[in-house]
Amino acid sequence: MAGNYGVLGPDGYIETSKELLDQLGARLGWRYSQRIVKGRLEIGFFPPKHNKSLAGVLKEYFDPAVAAELDGHSWAEIKGRTMIAMTEERATRLDEIAEEWAARTEE
Repeated sequence: MAGNYGVLGPDGYIETSKELLDQLGARLGWRYSQRIVKGRLEIGFFPPKHNKSLAGVLKEYFDPAVAAELDGHSWAEIKGRTMIAMTEERATRLDEIAEEWAARTEE
């Protein structure tokens, strides 16, 4: 089996090569989890929480006209309106499918 090998240090410390950490993208301050999986130690790395602003990250998917239309409505109202619109779209599509089916069976 190819890979890096090491020696278990005092107090159970395990040294991991910088090369492997770099391949995983792990950096100083990241958290990690460890567990036993089929008799092997599995370690996963997780970046720390950030405090950067997420304002604008969805801007390319944002339609200002829709935002203006929804401005002043509660989340419950927006969700309700969305559910109604989705139901109407599905009903329309079902009607189209029924018409296509009827046209095929008439032939």
